[in-house]
Amino acid sequence: MTSEPEPEAPPPPDVVAAGLARQRADDVVVLLAAMGIPAESRRRFDESGWSVVVAAADDAEQARGLIDEEFPEGPSGPARDAALRARRSLRVPVRALWLGRADWAVAVALLACVGWFLRMQAAAPLTRARLLDLGAITWDQVWVGEWWRLASAVFVHFDAAHLLTNMVTLLLVGPPLANLLGPGRFLLIFFLTGIAGNLASHLLAPTAGLKAGASGAVSGVLGALGGTGLDPGWGGRFARWQVIGAVFAIYALLVGAGDGSDHVAHLGGLAAGILLGAVLTPSSGVSTRRYDSDSITSITQPSAE
Repeated sequence: MTSEPEPEAPPPPDVVAAGLARQRADDVVVLLAAMGIPAESRRRFDESGWSVVVAAADDAEQARGLIDEEFPEGPSGPARDAALRARRSLRVPVRALWLGRADWAVAVALLACVGWFLRMQAAAPLTRARLLDLGAITWDQVWVGEWWRLASAVFVHFDAAHLLTNMVTLLLVGPPLANLLGPGRFLLIFFLTGIAGNLASHLLAPTAGLKAGASGAVSGVLGALGGTGLDPGWGGRFARWQVIGAVFAIYALLVGAGDGSDHVAHLGGLAAGILLGAVLTPSSGVSTRRYDSDSITSITQPSAE
């Protein structure tokens, strides 16, 4: 006489994934934490792998939906292991984005602008002629061949308020880009996007007045930071259009469109930055459409930093 094997008991309602490798369980915990669902990984002595348990059973259904979306072949499947390893090699802890070894490159850009401003204030009053001597842009002189002004004007600021606004914004968006891409690429992006913004303003918004400032370069740094998110291995769990939309939203908050602003230079620098950020970001080799939610979060610290 034989008996049928007893069916396996269903998992407890707060278990949203089971039978996982330790690293994959941690990946799932970080994914859920990024979406505001507290969870932890556990392993009992009678289990063959690690389980992920949500703190509130009411979150279980939403958590399972997120896991299915992020791991379409199942969280325990091997198909994404190589992709995850490739992305993990690009991960930078959040603290290191603002306190990293490449911060000196941001200081170089900042000190160049501040030093040039102090030089401007050290001598005679800032007349139009003296501002031109110091490198400001004027439409007619650029057209007669003084194209170097498109570069020199990046470091010229007309007043302290203009300088302060640009430098504070640079301190917010500069360190993450420098520590993601390296000091050399950061300085290249800062310089080239500043020129690109000035060129866009010169061609599309000609005026008899003087133009100067690092706003185009600062916007370019912000754009490049968004450009890094266009590679699936570097970005968050967002589509490319969402990354670009977020960049423009942050631009509106940090740089803005106040009276007297050279909006064309700002947007020209921003667009050039997005392009350069995408081009200069080392490829992760990940072809999947979805982004890894913890691409800039320490895997051992799934906190909301």
